[in-house]
Amino acid sequence: MRPTTSTYLDLLRFNASGLVFLSHLSIAQLSGGFLWQIQPYGHSAVIVFFVLSGYVISFTAATKDRTLEQYAINRLARLYSVVIPAIVLAFLLDRIGMAASPDVYLLDRETAPLLRVGAAVSFLSESWLADIPLFSDDAFWSLPYEFWYYVIFAGFTYFAGRRRALVCGAAMLIAGPKILLLLPTWLFGAVAFRISRYVVLSPRLAWSLFILSLGAAVAIGLRPRVTVNLNLFPPNYSPSDYALAAAIGVNIIAANGIALWFGGVDRLIRWTAGFTFSPYLFHLPLLHLFSAFIRSENPLVRGPLIGSATVISVIFLGLVTEQKKQVVRRWIIRSVTVLKGRFAALH
Repeated sequence: MRPTTSTYLDLLRFNASGLVFLSHLSIAQLSGGFLWQIQPYGHSAVIVFFVLSGYVISFTAATKDRTLEQYAINRLARLYSVVIPAIVLAFLLDRIGMAASPDVYLLDRETAPLLRVGAAVSFLSESWLADIPLFSDDAFWSLPYEFWYYVIFAGFTYFAGRRRALVCGAAMLIAGPKILLLLPTWLFGAVAFRISRYVVLSPRLAWSLFILSLGAAVAIGLRPRVTVNLNLFPPNYSPSDYALAAAIGVNIIAANGIALWFGGVDRLIRWTAGFTFSPYLFHLPLLHLFSAFIRSENPLVRGPLIGSATVISVIFLGLVTEQKKQVVRRWIIRSVTVLKGRFAALH
């Protein structure tokens, strides 16, 4: 992967994270409808995340995670370094916010805390007919999708023959149809990496594909979406999700064939992209909390105040969670070492 391609992926990731944040900030119940025009585009940003995830995970598996153990440790460290804080924050902040202004919250999502925490930790909150929101943190819905895509990919990559079929089949059976419906969007990213690795595009062709695919992605993302909202379908699912994912996949392939220029802000892009996971998982409980205490009725006042307070909080939280991924990684390694030792002792 070219260094400029990595920076471009970071730029896409940061923009997608920002779009998700703004789409939730625009919810009338929170900000009074500040930037309401952006609200429909949050789902498209999640599709971009899935494509990016497929590309990056395929890259790391091919270049860094040579064994299943390395792959599992790195994926779990990445997930749990933010998932555990997200669960704690969502529970605590919602209790504080509801005590001040319960009207900001959907109270039916604040019940059965043990069930919600258990479903989140095990990534089963979206399997089959399950729809178990993590309190006010609606953004958490995509994490079980990511997790099961990681497992399915691991089964295909690190196993062969019957064991590959068994692992992939078991993961698909547990994940269920909702999660599998969006698997192709993730696979577009994985395929894009394979093509980028082995196919060399001429600069002219690469630039042409880059501009055309970027234009197609914007056009698909901006057009009205026909959604299917049934229990066995993902939230806000639309067949156009596949077209958007394909356009993003082609765009990344093209980006890898050209030398993109970022005006000297490469390091800033990489730094800001390092916080994308934290804002994604933390912003909704924070938006609810600040909405509970900032009571201005004017969206032009309420929206910027709530948004600014959330951004500042997310940056601080990112420093002590996402940036501390190695701490979680070391804990997982120690746990795996202990389990391996006990297993060996039994035999």
